[in-house]
Amino acid sequence: MLFRSQAHKDSVILRLGRLFDPHSKALSLVNLLGTIQYAATSGFHCLTISASPSDLQTLQADIESASERDPLVCRLIELRYEYLAHRSSRIVGTGSFAALPRLEQQDIETLMKRALEIVNRCSVLCDRPLTLLGYPGRDDHMRLLKLLRLGLQTSRRNQDSFSS
Repeated sequence: MLFRSQAHKDSVILRLGRLFDPHSKALSLVNLLGTIQYAATSGFHCLTISASPSDLQTLQADIESASERDPLVCRLIELRYEYLAHRSSRIVGTGSFAALPRLEQQDIETLMKRALEIVNRCSVLCDRPLTLLGYPGRDDHMRLLKLLRLGLQTSRRNQDSFSS
């Protein structure tokens, strides 16, 4: 993913910050994973999950990688709080951005990939396979491309037959 502007990058970081938000009342990955873990280990009646011991280990590893205990997530959350949410008077008042943690493009791509992998594992574990693994309208887009190719091939055949 190549960022066209700083505003685009800020927007992506803000969304990732919400996805990895550590607050207990946030709708975030770590809270989703905690709910799934609770359901898998306690027999929570609203969400039936049968998880093997290896599933529970993977779930615990996912919780660690989605929490502030992970250095990359910690940098993301600090950047979100200090800069994007303007919680630090030092940043707002002095504009001293040099002390902020940096997230490079590779870091952002790593967080996005991690989130997608976690959601995919959760969907399988909860027996709720994702029906949308591509983008909205992907199947229509692929059909349109196929029809365009067929039309182009037909057009070329017609041109070849007229020129012969």
